[in-house]
Amino acid sequence: MIAVGQVVDDRFEVKGVCSAAGGMGAVLHVRDRQDPDGPRKVLKFCKDTSPEMLTRFRREVRLMYELRGNPHVMTIHHCNVDHSPPYFVMDFYERGDLFNITGEIQSNFEAQERVFMAMLDCVEALHERDVFHRDIKPQNFLFDGSRLVISDLGLSAEVESMTRFTRSADAWGTAAYLPPEFHMPGGFKSADAASDVFMVGKSFYALLTGVEFPFYMQQDHPQVPKQLRPIIERCCRQEKGQRYNAIADLRASLRHAYDAIHGRVDGPPTAAGLLTMITKRLGTSGDFSTEQVHQFIEELQGLDEDSNKEICFNIPQDLCQFIAQQLPPADHVAFLKAYRVMVDTGDYGWSFAETIADNMARFFYCAEVKPAEKTEALRIAIIGAHNMHRFAAMETCMAMVKAIDDDELAQYVRDLIVEFQDLFIADTDPNVCRSIAIRNALVSVRPPQL
Repeated sequence: MIAVGQVVDDRFEVKGVCSAAGGMGAVLHVRDRQDPDGPRKVLKFCKDTSPEMLTRFRREVRLMYELRGNPHVMTIHHCNVDHSPPYFVMDFYERGDLFNITGEIQSNFEAQERVFMAMLDCVEALHERDVFHRDIKPQNFLFDGSRLVISDLGLSAEVESMTRFTRSADAWGTAAYLPPEFHMPGGFKSADAASDVFMVGKSFYALLTGVEFPFYMQQDHPQVPKQLRPIIERCCRQEKGQRYNAIADLRASLRHAYDAIHGRVDGPPTAAGLLTMITKRLGTSGDFSTEQVHQFIEELQGLDEDSNKEICFNIPQDLCQFIAQQLPPADHVAFLKAYRVMVDTGDYGWSFAETIADNMARFFYCAEVKPAEKTEALRIAIIGAHNMHRFAAMETCMAMVKAIDDDELAQYVRDLIVEFQDLFIADTDPNVCRSIAIRNALVSVRPPQL
């Protein structure tokens, strides 16, 4: 065995144990004397020196070497299969295997999708070379924070290969992930793409739920998104012929599922589709994409009145805040123009006037919004409150007027008060207004006292 402090082949100095949990191999931290300042490396050696295990280990090394240069497969930098015990040297993956990041992907659909798609890329890289892994599980994918690779090819089967050393009834691998055919005579030896697909489905379930050994899967597990349940169920069907025939088919279904989760729409973007994408993103990651929101505002400009009303009724208040704070003045003008089309119709519930006023208050109180657009926001709020005779909305409008302390904005709003002197806004108490111009405007439009 190889011990800490030992120098292997006069080159690799063993610095510590990385992992001893593998089935046939142990992994050690090493320093390469030929590249002492280079990237961190680890050495994996065969800890079981039985003839069958040594054969498996040497096959793994050979396959890894044949797949060198493939970005989806772990790279071997050096090996010696004649050493006792045989070993190879690979990169050290800071994040370890995928089970170390289950918490991240369970709560983040975007990260979840990236990881699952990367897993499929890894498995497909093997299948393209007519290699089937036969021991797929989260622990056999390594992650360095940006790149995912598949490892542990010791059980892999090659089509038409004479190196299938396993007996026909043997079922190696990790029991909780094995497809049922591996327990049948000749099943493990005759593994194919559908066998790997079964284990991929189990791996998805394990990562979503945190169940490390998913012998049994709960079909309606709350941690599994509803859109993914049919996909995992199909991957893990007992009958091989009922599963996905290839990784490409599984990838297509997975992409469609995440399209639904994220609200992505095929074809040219529409205002409705973009709003769906925007609200989905808000629900999953709690933020907005500036590009998406800008594109949404552009699409709003071309809508007819009915379509405009339908879209604007469903705009979340947080989106109004984001537009006001994060988008440029041109987008403020365009958005308020489109929003007013809906407000002018008066075709909405009386309580919705409060929503209108609250949305417009987000523009009015935002420092990034220019005085002219603040005034337009107040105008829209006044129209909505007046149309529905909603007192709570009227109070919101009056509060905006009272809060004005900027001279330029005061002049804009002074003209607005004169314009709407027959509406409720003229009843704002001038004595509590901060601006002299606003107070004078309110006094001027009030009828003389008899």
